[in-house]
Amino acid sequence: MRPIAVALLLAVACCRGASSPTVLADWEVDPQPILDISGTNQSGHPVFGDPIGATRLSNGMIVVADRSESVILLFDSSGTVIRSIGRKGSGPGEFEDMLWLRRCTLDSVFVMDRLLRLTVISPNGAIVRQGAFPIPLHDDRLACSKSGTFAAITNVRGGDQVDVKTWTFSQARGAVAVAQGGGPFRPVVDDIPVRVRRPLGQTTTLAVSSDHLFVGTKDSASVDRYTLGGQHVGRLPVDVALRKTTAREYDLAVEAQLAFHESSAVERREHKPLLARIPPPEFLPLYEELFVDALDSAWVVVSSLGDPATRLQPLFEGVSPRPVVTLPRAVRVFEIGADYILGRYEDDEGEAHVVLYRMKRPTGR
Repeated sequence: MRPIAVALLLAVACCRGASSPTVLADWEVDPQPILDISGTNQSGHPVFGDPIGATRLSNGMIVVADRSESVILLFDSSGTVIRSIGRKGSGPGEFEDMLWLRRCTLDSVFVMDRLLRLTVISPNGAIVRQGAFPIPLHDDRLACSKSGTFAAITNVRGGDQVDVKTWTFSQARGAVAVAQGGGPFRPVVDDIPVRVRRPLGQTTTLAVSSDHLFVGTKDSASVDRYTLGGQHVGRLPVDVALRKTTAREYDLAVEAQLAFHESSAVERREHKPLLARIPPPEFLPLYEELFVDALDSAWVVVSSLGDPATRLQPLFEGVSPRPVVTLPRAVRVFEIGADYILGRYEDDEGEAHVVLYRMKRPTGR
């Protein structure tokens, strides 16, 4: 099947010269994935239940964090399980409710659990080290680059007050700390908004490249860019229109918040009516997740929960209008490579899949 064009053909700029915006050709994503790993194998045995993160190693292997079983799974390039690492618990080599998985240095994989322990796993599946994160950390607000630079939201304060008469929520604020080359974390941005604790509330996300830190609050049509030393060097605009919140989108957001914070189905059922009482915001967040790809470019997910397909926008400088890369279905993106997008989706029966799509970039991008 011929690959489908997934970005609008961008109009040629009317003016030429140094100040003219760059025009990009179409981006393409294959309509069928090059790898689709089901949560159940052909024999009917479960493989994973709730993949919360995945990365692709340089040899084509896929590493998946399965929150439901508290294990790390290694798959070969054909999607066959070749190793399982860890189990549920708080001891050495164990995981207590995994939150985050990324590839942060070459082919080393880093995993964070609810106890805020960081576990480093080698390409062959051996646990290299495991220990408490060195600074206070806000949930999973952690990012890393392939060159080994880490950024984290820390020193969070406030954000726990709510006026139930007007449903007004206080805003939590915090700082961003950066660690480079295995060195200690040092604060680089002193004061940023972190979250508003409600479904579809403001939530700050981080991404980091080899030389820049990116901070996005989802409620403004831009992403702030800093040097790794904390100097603000501008904003990358996001081309997206405001969308009013529907009842279905709000219900999905409530479910997502419960799934993140509550470990059992019983707790989620008990707490859902309480969250559902909170009136939805008038508009959806302008974007969802923030990423840096394998070539050090920043991206945002501009689709919302409940959309039939996932749309992403690369934030290249000097490009207007910005292209939109659309996947053939709704996918929670885990990683953007040089020529692929890796993520998860749920099929019609609600079973999770880890999926890999081939992506063709325009020349020079």
